[in-house]
Amino acid sequence: MYRVLIVDDEKMIRMGMKNAIDWKKLGVDDVFTAASGNEALKILKEEGPEIMVTDIQMTEMTGLELIKAARESVPELRVIVLTGFDNFEYARESLRLQVQDFFLKPIDEDDLFNAIEKQIKELKEQENKEQNQARVWRSQGSVVQMRLEQCMRNLVHTKADKEMQLYILQKDFQFDIKQKMSLILLEQGMYTEQQNDGKFRAMTVKNVCMSMVDSQNRGITFVDDDGTIAIVCFEKDDDDSVLEQIEELSDVLKDEFEYKPKITVGSAVQGFENLAISYNDARYHSGHEKKNIQDIDTDDGGSEQEENLLGNLCRTAKYHDFQYRNSRLCTKGI
Repeated sequence: MYRVLIVDDEKMIRMGMKNAIDWKKLGVDDVFTAASGNEALKILKEEGPEIMVTDIQMTEMTGLELIKAARESVPELRVIVLTGFDNFEYARESLRLQVQDFFLKPIDEDDLFNAIEKQIKELKEQENKEQNQARVWRSQGSVVQMRLEQCMRNLVHTKADKEMQLYILQKDFQFDIKQKMSLILLEQGMYTEQQNDGKFRAMTVKNVCMSMVDSQNRGITFVDDDGTIAIVCFEKDDDDSVLEQIEELSDVLKDEFEYKPKITVGSAVQGFENLAISYNDARYHSGHEKKNIQDIDTDDGGSEQEENLLGNLCRTAKYHDFQYRNSRLCTKGI
């Protein structure tokens, strides 16, 4: 989702623009307002909006001066300029500063809506392009993939500065670091015990996982310190999205290697910053196997919705010979 900053020294105009637009329809989460250039620069630094709508004629700092200063710290910032003066010099200077759009006041709310919608569309196209490029690099087994996997290991083992790892994921790999996710572990037996050529088999299993998960932007496959293949599965709006991935992955691995994979699933967490929780959950339960998959304890106050979801998870796990683990509801393990 996106963030927009509106800059104008007239409060009525600032609030008028903020209240006139259906921001949710545009996919905008946060709309910030600033009464001066200095206030705007502070918001740009602290909140990181992707789009700025600014007046030119303001006290303290003009809109053009603001754009110059903003470009130094946020060169990728998209700017829409508003002015009450039909002045060619303003337009020429705006073009020199590479603003994305230029309007005369008063601006019609539909025109403003369309202008911001256009910028968001271009932002999405750029993000998709960067994500596709990152997936190509990773699929080629490049240094980029090795760096990403190290970042994953650092997060789940809390080896390095968490903020730096999150920054790398967001800026270098274009991941939504706040999205919901679960971590799954593939039992090592399917790629170490069954064949003498264990390393080659493990590489093959990993490549299958990457082609089904990473290449479709559904998650991240990496190899843990002990050689275990782990997958961070991104969850969509529906609660069954991770299960669907596991079902599909299980079927493909079974057909490819004639071996029923045992998969342990950690609890769902919000954001990469909490990934270690899901990882530790999966690790714990992978070492505490339960003979009966239906032996579940839900006496810890789980909601009816959670219990129903857990029932679906367990039924699916039984059907596919998974070992599904959920730390909050399956307190005894499965």
